[in-house]
Amino acid sequence: MMGFLSKLSNSEKKILFIAVLFIVGALFDRFFLSPLIERIELIDVEIEQQQVNMETDKKILTHKNRINKESQELAKYYVKDIPEDGVINGEILSLVERLSDQMKVKLVKSTPTEIEKNDDFNKYFVDLECLGELKDIVSFIHAVNSTDQMLKVDQLKMNPTRGEDNQVKATLKVSKLLLSSKTSN
Repeated sequence: MMGFLSKLSNSEKKILFIAVLFIVGALFDRFFLSPLIERIELIDVEIEQQQVNMETDKKILTHKNRINKESQELAKYYVKDIPEDGVINGEILSLVERLSDQMKVKLVKSTPTEIEKNDDFNKYFVDLECLGELKDIVSFIHAVNSTDQMLKVDQLKMNPTRGEDNQVKATLKVSKLLLSSKTSN
């Protein structure tokens, strides 16, 4: 190898040195620098994705207190063990009777009807027939819908009563929603 170099002129030695330097540089780029740059670009993409995920998590965490507060407010509507159907129907009828007495509405008939059972909730229905002045019936409906027992008037039919002024006969379908705490977690 030394013999080969000694035979070259100074300008040829410079060209050879530049060519070897260029080849070493190309090999360095190909086998070391390019994979390193590709890896850095891949890491940059991962960092950007993690930043997006962190921003999403940050938004969720900013709402944490509001979510916890709402969960506490709604916790009273969930039950661990749903009681027997008769117990629930009795509670509904008892509450409806108290409300009708308070609102000066005569409860003529109250009958538990169907029950919708799901994994997440049970919905109990009661048919009511009542008499009273229109303003008292409206107040009664409002009182039923405003209880914290998740009662709701689903259907309403009103007819005036014969021979009596300001008296109406109302037929209502009231429902109660019971949420299972198994789905609130």
